Amino acid sequence: MAETKSKILIVGSTGFIGKHLVEASAKAGRPTFALVREPTLSNPAKSKIIERFKALGVNFVLVSSPAMAAGGGNSGEKTTTAVGPFGVDSSFTAALGRLPPV
Repeated sequence: MAETKSKILIVGSTGFIGKHLVEASAKAGRPTFALVREPTLSNPAKSKIIERFKALGVNFVLVSSPAMAAGGGNSGEKTTTAVGPFGVDSSFTAALGRLPPV
């Protein structure tokens, strides 16, 4: 019987630490989701990171509100609301550690 790997969500995925977490998760064969703000996809400074993620088969969860992708305040609840439909098993933020279960 094949092992089912947990789906992983990385918040802050295009940041200094987050990009390494995304790459490690994808290379480990886990279904990996990168939470990114919509403007990030067209940001020239982030284009190499986004292309690398695409090459690794990373899934993107787009948010339009900077508050939903920010690592402060009530972001755990907001992130849970944003990614609930994706059935993500574990969520990590590069700045804060593990988020509450989705």
